[in-house]
Amino acid sequence: MVFFVCEDCNETLKRLKVAQHLCRCSCSAITCVDCGATFHDDSYLQHATCMSEAERYEGNLYKAPKKKNAQDAWAELVQAACADRKDAPPAAAKLLPRLQGFENIPRNQKKFCNWVKNSLNLRGGDAAAIDALWSYLVARRDAARAAPAPAPVAPAPAPVAAPPAEKKKKKKKRNRDDETPEERKARKLRKKAKKAKKKAA
Repeated sequence: MVFFVCEDCNETLKRLKVAQHLCRCSCSAITCVDCGATFHDDSYLQHATCMSEAERYEGNLYKAPKKKNAQDAWAELVQAACADRKDAPPAAAKLLPRLQGFENIPRNQKKFCNWVKNSLNLRGGDAAAIDALWSYLVARRDAARAAPAPAPVAPAPAPVAAPPAEKKKKKKKRNRDDETPEERKARKLRKKAKKAKKKAA
């Protein structure tokens, strides 16, 4: 839940109580407690979610959850519908602005209808408007689910390593045809000396 601080009287306010406070207090701006962002006029309405305590205190060590909670996804969808209500039916369009700021909106139709009646104080006979609002939100949810997910980028294929080249043993070419008898004798003596050293070792 997002909390704000009044810049004039330093009162801490829940998001839903800010409008009442702005009527009583002559403050020029309010500041978000978590991220420190300052808002003038009614621009705070777009600040529906903020960093979590874990994100705030863990800093660079924070790891965001891989998958969104279903309730959080639903709340985001409702807030997006409140902000962009051009294609909403007239009965739903008049109720959407009143949903801004709520985070605990039920995802079940029966619970949703009861919640809207109680939270928006619609105890009269606005059942048609509530049904139109529910139908509009469900249509948006279904459209979001049906939208093709962005195709994952295939990782580049790993380069295939070439098989290691076999090292060819270099054979010393000895051209013994050109040896003189003295060179041949010296070579045989060296060979015998090597053998004698190996036996001695």
